[in-house]
Amino acid sequence: MKLQNCLIIVLNKQLKEVELLAESKKINYDDCPEEFLDPLTYEIMEDPVILTSSNMTCDRQTIEIQLLSNPIYPYIRSSLTKEMLIPNKELKERIKRKKWL
Repeated sequence: MKLQNCLIIVLNKQLKEVELLAESKKINYDDCPEEFLDPLTYEIMEDPVILTSSNMTCDRQTIEIQLLSNPIYPYIRSSLTKEMLIPNKELKERIKRKKWL
């Protein structure tokens, strides 16, 4: 029984440390420029890509997930393939410089 109590105490301490770490890494979206946010998810983009059919920028992961279920870009209802995604390196660098990634 003492061993169980000790384990519970240690686990509770570790849990509190993880919670503090997670809290310190939370992002204040109020300070985030809107251009850093994916227009579909409103999350900060990690790998922004330009959609050639509309010249809009989205996060690669978001748009590739969309393409798995439907190869149509939702905003303009036109065909879209992975090959039509152009990396937006300049925006990605600005996001990194602001330490949003």
